[in-house]
Amino acid sequence: MFRATALLATLSIPLPLSAATVQQASLAELAVDLAYDKCPKLNDDEIKLDGAEMKALGFVEALESRQHPRVGSIQISGLKRGDSEIVIGTGSETTYCQVMVIGPQRVAAHAALRSNLDQLGIDFAPDPAISTSNEYSTIEGLSAKLDGMIVSVVFINGSGPGGQVAAFQIFAMDQ
Repeated sequence: MFRATALLATLSIPLPLSAATVQQASLAELAVDLAYDKCPKLNDDEIKLDGAEMKALGFVEALESRQHPRVGSIQISGLKRGDSEIVIGTGSETTYCQVMVIGPQRVAAHAALRSNLDQLGIDFAPDPAISTSNEYSTIEGLSAKLDGMIVSVVFINGSGPGGQVAAFQIFAMDQ
């Protein structure tokens, strides 16, 4: 069962991008900022997906509700830039956050998201139960036990008939 927690907000997180620098940042840099700075703040209710901090980054579209197969209802917001789009989503009643880059810039975003995982300061181990691959995508799941919870991170790198996507998901649940 998922539960909201301050756990993710207490991790060692880099300084966020400022509103002034975000316009010059690549989508890969923005994805890293969203994943490792904004997701913990969203999960801890320090900021809101439709709040001032997200609007300053350019996320001004109305929130959209979607169903996620693992966590239920999520709220998402997106930002288009050039030939790609970045989307951030959070679970309304879960400790869950996802960042996706859709389009050709997904290759750089996937590499940046994967290479910056150490910013969370958690010793993750591969989790075969949430990892898979096929001809179009690779899903790499990692998990760690932390403060009575299991924190999982999933990296998705996909390119196929449905499009191109790089995704980062983080969620925590009771052990």
